[in-house]
Amino acid sequence: MTITVNKEEGEVTDAVVNGSSVDVTGAYTYTCWNADENGNFYTASEAPNATALQKELFKFYECTPSNWMTDQVKTNLKLVDGNLQPVAGYKEGKLPANTTVVYNVDATGKETLTYYNHSGTPVNWDYEIYVPIKFGYKWKTFTQEFKIHVNENAGTPAGR
Repeated sequence: MTITVNKEEGEVTDAVVNGSSVDVTGAYTYTCWNADENGNFYTASEAPNATALQKELFKFYECTPSNWMTDQVKTNLKLVDGNLQPVAGYKEGKLPANTTVVYNVDATGKETLTYYNHSGTPVNWDYEIYVPIKFGYKWKTFTQEFKIHVNENAGTPAGR
């Protein structure tokens, strides 16, 4: 069993009323080692639209639903001269004050990550958020990373 990465990044916009979301439905797929007679590898899933075979494989391999660990996100923001600024290659920053990332799955199986800036005070820079996602099945547990690019809001003052 492996994880197939179908989508590893997305974009949102800072300081949007009611948050800014990225669709992460199907971003990762459990791919089985066995294949059909045409060489197509089977997938395991518990999604509402999954086939009976996909659901059975999900149970057989004891797969766990993906865990989008939004309480452990990191950013590329670093305190520089008293201000948070994006720093290339840096992935250990915290989210700015009064911002959150929330994972949601609706009744149809659509999965989203929504970025909220609760204070409405813009960050003033484009920056990156890194969300860890934990996966597992009977014999292994591992973590992947999903990158969210946060676009500066168009209404951000020019005089940083």
